[in-house]
Amino acid sequence: MKVIFVNAYYNRGGAARAALRLAEALRTRGVYVEYISVYSPSMSFFVKLKYLARVIYDRIPGIISARKKVMFSSGGLSNGKLVSYINDSDADLVHFHWVNAGALSVDDIFNISKPLFWSLHDMWPLTGGCHYNFDCLGLMNSCGSCPQLRSKNPRDISFGLLVRKFKLFQAARNIMLLGVSEWVSSVARESTVAVNTPVSTLPNAIDINLFYPENKQVARKKLGLDFSKKIVLFGAVAATTDVRKGFSELCSALVSLPDYLDYQLVVFGADKLEGLPKAGSPIHFLGHISDDSILRTIYSAADVMVVPSRQETFGLTAAEAMACGTPVVCFGTTGLLDIVDHKVNGFTARPYDSVDLGAGICWVLENPSKINFPVESRNKIVNSFSYEVIADRCLDIYCETLKLEGDML
Repeated sequence: MKVIFVNAYYNRGGAARAALRLAEALRTRGVYVEYISVYSPSMSFFVKLKYLARVIYDRIPGIISARKKVMFSSGGLSNGKLVSYINDSDADLVHFHWVNAGALSVDDIFNISKPLFWSLHDMWPLTGGCHYNFDCLGLMNSCGSCPQLRSKNPRDISFGLLVRKFKLFQAARNIMLLGVSEWVSSVARESTVAVNTPVSTLPNAIDINLFYPENKQVARKKLGLDFSKKIVLFGAVAATTDVRKGFSELCSALVSLPDYLDYQLVVFGADKLEGLPKAGSPIHFLGHISDDSILRTIYSAADVMVVPSRQETFGLTAAEAMACGTPVVCFGTTGLLDIVDHKVNGFTARPYDSVDLGAGICWVLENPSKINFPVESRNKIVNSFSYEVIADRCLDIYCETLKLEGDML
């Protein structure tokens, strides 16, 4: 079987990392995977400038609304060369991952003539342009008056884009959406644009041979962390500035912890900034981490990983931490419900209740002898999200959808 993977970036961001890992997993099953990143690290400086213009153009609606922290993609820039390359190839199918930032236009996506699988690494395929809807239900109706654009116009760009997607989805006969969690799959089935589109669930794969428990004391020595304190870990891309990631809720939770808990908050994915919320103790910033082996050490050094996101289609850092034997505390909502089992390998707090989130952190830190968190956490990832499990699930979906014979594999 020959498959083309397409992602905007090669290894930047959670979707790119997930796509690379799925490609690796499928290759272990004998599948030929060609991984195409529209924005390649090997691009020349001038080509990068050209594509930077595409990225900016794609985000113009969000820029105009003066909400720079909001991700809103217009999907209006065509990439005809890539579409032609895919359609002229001898691949059996194409699998899209995150194709925003001007990588492809909406029309490009539906001009693919081959069987198309599209992983929902965020909610953009289902919306009028936003990547996460928060409390807005526009994607279930018709969008318009977009709160993320501060728009009062019921026929704004979000309305137009949703209508365009609806027409394209209804006409398409070669596309399947792949939710990376049961939650986002259910959102897709209930959405306006994909109401008649097949949807299946294919979680992200975790490399359990890369993410595994290191000795906690050795890990802390490598990172220069205090041996005597409980380490509470938090991290994400734009960890302290992306409101969806819940840093403010985490700080409120930590302030509610009892005084006798001697802990330190460790943060990766952000540099030290002024004006951050009080977190109950000094924060140790590790900066931006791109090396997975260093991430493994960070996860292994922690007593608990907190993932207080308001919405996650999956929850990659939660799964990676658990693969390293570290329990996770999160809000019991969205994609994280597929990963964290309440009081088994972590704690799922009442959604957006910072006090209950703090209670969960306290519960994990005070119960290490009652529950074997390292074993329970890693077992969940090995049994549910390892390369072997996810590659087989992916092939089942491909073959069932395409009705391929076994000799094509």
